Amino acid sequence: MAKKLYRSGNYIIADNGEIRTDYAMSSSYTERNGNFTLTNRERQTLVIEFNDAINWVSAEFEGFPYTEDKMRSFLRENTSIYSPLMIRPIDGDGGTVITDPPFGDGTAR
Repeated sequence: MAKKLYRSGNYIIADNGEIRTDYAMSSSYTERNGNFTLTNRERQTLVIEFNDAINWVSAEFEGFPYTEDKMRSFLRENTSIYSPLMIRPIDGDGGTVITDPPFGDGTAR
């Protein structure tokens, strides 16, 4: 059975073939360590590795599998909180700064 991730009303539905979990659109979404992570208010968490996205399908794509980019777009468009961990080099000494979340101008606040 295919794993399904789709929107229904105000929820994202994740059905891995054994367990179906509803995530309100107010759920948080992050990308870290090669994983998409979706967490709802009850602290239920769905972790999908980037390279596993092709094993998930959605009604929006008529049963076709997600790609990494399509899954990223779906999660960004259907969750209210997106919090990537952004690591960028600092000019000069070659160190890094970690910002979470980044702002449009590339600075942390």
